[in-house]
Amino acid sequence: MAVVNLKQELWMATIVTLLEKASTAMATSNTNIVRGKGADTYHIIGTAEVTTQDTPAVGTAITYSEVSDTNTDFLHNLDKTFGIVIPDRDKLESMSGWEALYSQRGGYQLRNDFDVAALGDHATWTDATGVPTTVGTDASGIPDFYSSIAEQLDSADLPPEGRYVIVNPNVIQATRLWLAAKGTVLGDQVSINGFVTRIFGMDVLMSRNLTTVTTTVHGRAGVYGEGVAANVLGVQEIEMLRDKDEWNSYIRGRLIAGYKTYAAARVFDVSFEDQVLA
Repeated sequence: MAVVNLKQELWMATIVTLLEKASTAMATSNTNIVRGKGADTYHIIGTAEVTTQDTPAVGTAITYSEVSDTNTDFLHNLDKTFGIVIPDRDKLESMSGWEALYSQRGGYQLRNDFDVAALGDHATWTDATGVPTTVGTDASGIPDFYSSIAEQLDSADLPPEGRYVIVNPNVIQATRLWLAAKGTVLGDQVSINGFVTRIFGMDVLMSRNLTTVTTTVHGRAGVYGEGVAANVLGVQEIEMLRDKDEWNSYIRGRLIAGYKTYAAARVFDVSFEDQVLA
């Protein structure tokens, strides 16, 4: 028996939804990507600063300035493909809903691929900590760690609303230990996109896909939707092929996405030593 009910829409919707809802990199990036005139030309659209002036005296006209926007070229620089084989016998013996199961697992892997690439672009961000921070095996360095990041965001004159920092599971464990002694329920909040808690005006997000160089982990801090752009062009060509010689079906798909730092002064490389609590 052949696989005759491949639901392309199910696979595509599942994978795109996982990228939009479960990708920490996507959730914190600017997704305002505009297609240009060329077939493969896209742009990141931003706004320029507005100039203020002293209110003129009565009878003196206000000076009006033209507003402008910024335009940065954007390329879809991530191209991933997956392919799986489904023997007819396995399909017959499997539980119902196998398509949803495999499309979800494929979606998670593509999500990981995107986060690894986008969150690994730390060389293009502003160094926030200089020497990697040590949070300590007893979580004693947690307050200094977060307060130093907040100070960097303050010094960069970033808006106080919508700030975030992305760290790894070990720092999350230390954060929860520190919060446990503070008489707060913040450590019990869980949401989508890796959200764990909120400290010093920043959403603390967790990702397992941060880059580690030797023992130094590179996290990211900034304001939602600023400094880094990301876009999923689409999950294309989800299709099923039949094996002409054997009783097998093949399912393959392709993801095209992209990421780019376009305002390095507004996104920060938060480096810390990867430590396990004692």
